[in-house]
Amino acid sequence: MTPMRQVTLTSDDFGKIRFRLVWELAAQLDAAREADKQGHPDLKLGDGWREQAEETRRLIRELDKAKLTGE
Repeated sequence: MTPMRQVTLTSDDFGKIRFRLVWELAAQLDAAREADKQGHPDLKLGDGWREQAEETRRLIRELDKAKLTGE
């Protein structure tokens, strides 16, 4: 296993990463809403979309926590 490398992120880095995660979460939720609204079986998202959205939310929370604590 490759050892993890520690890097220092700037405030701008945090902002860019957070923006990308929020953008991804919004896309996941929009796709889910559209599939639900259409009601067509071929447009239904896989069963894992809720878990993926929650994982994205968790990453956003961890990023915010890391920025506040400097970790």
